[in-house]
Amino acid sequence: MRKSILISILAMLIVIALAACGNGGNNSAPVPQQQPTPPTATQTPPPSARDTDTTEDNAADVAVPQEVDSAVYAEGQRLWEEFYEFATAMAADPNNDFFFNIFRAWESRNAERYEEFGHGDASEFIDMSDFEQFLWVDTYLRLVENLHQGAFDAFFGSTTVFLNTTVGAQITAISRQCEDTAAAYEALMLWQYDYIHAASTVFNFIVGANHRDITGTDFDPIAADAEWAAAEQALIEQELQEIADEIDEP
Repeated sequence: MRKSILISILAMLIVIALAACGNGGNNSAPVPQQQPTPPTATQTPPPSARDTDTTEDNAADVAVPQEVDSAVYAEGQRLWEEFYEFATAMAADPNNDFFFNIFRAWESRNAERYEEFGHGDASEFIDMSDFEQFLWVDTYLRLVENLHQGAFDAFFGSTTVFLNTTVGAQITAISRQCEDTAAAYEALMLWQYDYIHAASTVFNFIVGANHRDITGTDFDPIAADAEWAAAEQALIEQELQEIADEIDEP
């Protein structure tokens, strides 16, 4: 009976291993105080990964970090200013106090993100207003953290994935307070989606620079995805071998 159970477990793990291999093979897409300075007009604009709602056709462009041209940058700046105007008005309404106060519940974790991603001491983040914390978390820190998770497709694989998984909860929460702010936020995030696919980093409109320039370090999301997939595969193979060894025992 014991041997039969172990054989069944082995068969199940083999199926899981094959599925993991298949998912890993689809990770071809990449894996984030002064006034912003627009890029020069000679720089290459990012391809829109939303044209086909998939990253596959843009993999070659995404693999090489690049900035956006002045027109694309100007559009992002316009979307940021529009969102900031709506969000500021939303924060001025006392009826929305609870929405902004809720960020205090994750203040310590968000402060760690702030420090981890190279913006200063965690205490600086804790000293911010609720509104400032909201801007940092929902327009920048959350995206940078997801970019560094090592599973790019799970967060940025398509606009559907991005809107549902990465920013969907934020859009829904904001829309309950102010639909105009939510619409402006969604438009800004879709700009970020294209920017991430083009430059393999996240732009921070609060400080006017992208994550790579802020930290002075380069991050290759494609390599991170490959490393994550290899580690997962190695773990599965180890578990399969351990079960096979148990089955072979007399």
